[in-house]
Parts: sequence; structure tokens; C-alpha cells
Amino acid sequence: MAAALRKDGRLFGTLAAYRQEVRPFSDKQIALLQNFAAQAVIAMENARLITETREALEQQTATAEVLGVINSSPSDLTPVFEAMLEKALRLCAASFGHLRTYDGEYFHLDAICGEPRLVEQVRANSADRTYRPGPQSPLHLLVEGESILHFADARESEFYHADEPFRWMVDVGACRAMAMVALRKDEDHLLGFINVYRQTTQPFTDKQIALLQNFAAQAVIAMENARLLGELRERTDEVASWNRELEARVAAQLAEIERSGKLRRFLAPQLADLIVAQGDESILESHRREIVVVFCDVRGFTAFAERAEPEEVMAFLRDYHAALGPIVARFEGTLDHYSGDGVMVFFNDPLPTPEPAKRAIEMAAAMREAAQQVL
Repeated sequence: MAAALRKDGRLFGTLAAYRQEVRPFSDKQIALLQNFAAQAVIAMENARLITETREALEQQTATAEVLGVINSSPSDLTPVFEAMLEKALRLCAASFGHLRTYDGEYFHLDAICGEPRLVEQVRANSADRTYRPGPQSPLHLLVEGESILHFADARESEFYHADEPFRWMVDVGACRAMAMVALRKDEDHLLGFINVYRQTTQPFTDKQIALLQNFAAQAVIAMENARLLGELRERTDEVASWNRELEARVAAQLAEIERSGKLRRFLAPQLADLIVAQGDESILESHRREIVVVFCDVRGFTAFAERAEPEEVMAFLRDYHAALGPIVARFEGTLDHYSGDGVMVFFNDPLPTPEPAKRAIEMAAAMREAAQQVL
């Protein structure tokens, strides 16, 4: 028999088993193979998810290592942002800078760097650390798709009179030359921005703007790395949960198989299967029930066994039992035991059997016909 390894209509393989004898597998054995096939699909899916996530993470991590500053703190973005700002201010000769992330509606202050007095003033002015730009704010241009905003003199900008936060930066923070660079994953996904400014009207050079763009790209990579790490942790926890569930299911099935094997050593197969299926051994407790018992043996077997070779006797018994066993199962009789050529089968226990006497007679007739072919 073979069970398909299938998920969402797609075939991944097969799980097959066979015997070297003509004995069909039971429905329960087929169901067990199907269960193992389902577990194999889960294991393959787990491996695929782990591989895909690991490949994406390795690509991002490799890029982060080349860029240098990101790999020191792949999961905690604050140290990365602060290190970027500090380096950007030094290389761009700026007095102050901050980085804000964007959630689609609000900008959040994530890092700030520069002169301590200005840092304290900005923190005090941004106590809630969130800012929702209006249409008169320069940040609205970033939301609409601009990537770079550069003001040689912020006091001369139209935003100085239109936007109060912008005017506060100019008047209180002494901001003059300013550069804003968007953190953008793609054209439609703004993740935030980096803002640096000087207290002089000396514009930022193209090289310095390019440097800020490079820092912005590094910030986006750091944010993506942190997101991938978070997803990897979630996937790892999910895979670990699946593995624990799989191990528990396999352990339970092995215990059931072991228990069934032990019961079959001492009980009839039908009775052992019934106990395992119900998980209740109360059926073995002493009770009274009217049953119909069938005894059968082979006429002349004793004389035959005395004159025949042992191998010949054993071969005959093997064929004889193989012929009678399926008949007992077909008529739902309970096989009590084999004793040489003697067979004892009873009906109406452990499960009630409709018309047990009639069924016993029909089974006896079928057994006699099968035994004649063996003889």
C-alpha cells in the first residue's frame, strides 16, 4: 500500500509499505500510514519554511556585514540608529540630527544626536515622541513620495511660516541648512527619515547628501534585518511547537502499537484491537453473557501426525490456519485459540452479535468448505 504526501493539491512524494505474503492491510493500518504521511508533509513544510527564512536572513546579514555598522546590533535598532546619526553628523559637519520611523500615519522619534542642549530641547518638545504631519509640513512631501529635501536656509523656506514644528526647529534649535532623506523600502513604502542640520547657511554637498542616502539605505537594511529576525523567532517557535506536537503524536502511536502487540500475545486479535480502539480494558472484567461456541478439528489428524514428518505436519497446519483465520474474521467471530488442528471460536462476546447461532453455523459451513480444499 502507498499513501500520497500531498499539500494543497500538490504531490510531494509517497510513503509505501509491503508484505511478502498475501494478507491485506487493515483499515486501521492504512489510516496509520496516512497519518505518518501527513506527519512527513509537516516535516517537509517545516524544513522548507526554515530554509526559506534562513536564506533570506543570510542574504540580509551578509549585506549588513559589508555595510559594517548594522551587524553590531541586528535586533535592537536604537544603537544602530544612534551610531548612524553620530557618524552622519561628523562626516557631514552637522550640529544636530534625528531619525524618525513612520507607521503609515505617525512619525516616531527613535534616535537623536547632537549638541546636548538641543537634544534636551527636542526631547522636551517631543514628549510623546510621535508626530502626525499636516499638509503644510515638509514631512508631507516625504509621505507623498519625495526622497530628499534640502534647504540651504530653513528660515527662507515656505515651511518656516506654514509649519509650527518646522519654525520651532529654526527659532529654538537655530536650524539653518537642513537635509532630510527618506527611509524607503520601495516607492510605496515610507519607513521614516533621517534629518540633519547645521546652524549655518552652508548647504550640504552632493557627496554629503549621497552619504546620507547611504545611511538611509543602511537604516532600511537594519529595519529589515530586525523584521526578519522577529519572523525567524516566530517561525522557530512555530516549528518547535510543531515538532513537540509531532513527537507527542508519534510517541502516542508507538505506545498504542506496543500496547496492541502486548495484548495480542495473550488475547484474540479482535479483542486486542477493540481494547486498543476504546482505550478501556473493562471489557476484560468478569461478566456473564450467553455465547455460541464453535469447536472444530480435522478428522484423522492424530493418525496423520503420527506417521507424517514434522515438516509436513507444520506445513499442513500453516495452510489450515491460514485458510480458517480470514473466515473467522469475516463472520466477526472471536478466535479464542488454536491448538494443533483444534480451533475454538465464540460469538456474542466481547461485542453483541446479531443472531450468533446462525452466524456460527454459516461460519462453520464456510470453514468446512475451505478446509476441504486444504485437505
